[in-house]
Amino acid sequence: MDHVYQSSVSTVSTPAPVPGSSGHVQSEPPLPSYTPTTPGPYWYWHKTESIRNVILAAGLVPDPQNLHQLRDAIALIANPPPPPPPPVDPYFAHVALLLHGEGSPGSTSIVDSSSNHIAMNTHGTVTIDTSQGEFSGGSMDFPSGGGNWLWTQSELLGFNSRDFTVEGWVKIPNLASSDGQSIFCVRNEVIEADGQTTLFVHADGTVEFYSGDGFGNNPVGFSAPAASWPADEWVFFSLTQVYTGPIAGILYLHLNGVLVASHTGRISTAYPVGINIGNYGYQSADQDFIGKIQEYRVTLNIARYTADNYSVPMARFPNS
Repeated sequence: MDHVYQSSVSTVSTPAPVPGSSGHVQSEPPLPSYTPTTPGPYWYWHKTESIRNVILAAGLVPDPQNLHQLRDAIALIANPPPPPPPPVDPYFAHVALLLHGEGSPGSTSIVDSSSNHIAMNTHGTVTIDTSQGEFSGGSMDFPSGGGNWLWTQSELLGFNSRDFTVEGWVKIPNLASSDGQSIFCVRNEVIEADGQTTLFVHADGTVEFYSGDGFGNNPVGFSAPAASWPADEWVFFSLTQVYTGPIAGILYLHLNGVLVASHTGRISTAYPVGINIGNYGYQSADQDFIGKIQEYRVTLNIARYTADNYSVPMARFPNS
């Protein structure tokens, strides 16, 4: 069933007759002045569209050669196929932290949906904002004014001597609002001399990575070119480490699925446990992040992204 006729078709829909005649088809002459009922173009258009809309509602493509589509459409609507299974992350067993950023507007509950269910600590105020996000359902809002970040020192987050991947969707409205905005940091909140590992975005869009143990031993630093990070746009970032030995490895930095920098080396923080999101660490006012974060995931023992390009996730990360 489709809009296919012998000839003389219109490019617009047929309007209902005005005033028209409502009633039943007159098929027998009840009176000597009997006049047969005239369906008119609208009647044919109405029936065609009604049947066609059932076919479309069933998810089928109208086919003028198929005389069974209405039957098939009714069967599909009455007995719809089961929904597809939810997406599965083949590396979910290695996911150490998974922050969707979902919740009620203004909520301060930042939930870890990984199998670890790590309790995140909040310094200042970090809330759920359901008005913005690469995906619906909410994102984590780090407001202006500084001093707002998430942190934990869980032993379940250990980054040294292994492969790892840190990734997520991030939006920074104003790159110049803070002196290098930190989106990933590993640092001892108690002993500053233990050094830090930090990924942060500068005012000119440069993305910089640094890792040092606080004593000058095997520091690692590299950066992506200026203007790599656009302002006021959702950007998917990933930092991947391939660990190859005690003082060896390769680090890959991708933005929106494109490799923007790589470096031979591995993180060298003396206290590589836990994570800071939105700050440089050590209760510092430096590198405060001001913006939104959604779908933040840490995977340990898996280097997810090492190719020059990859397709960025087009849905929220799976919970299994």
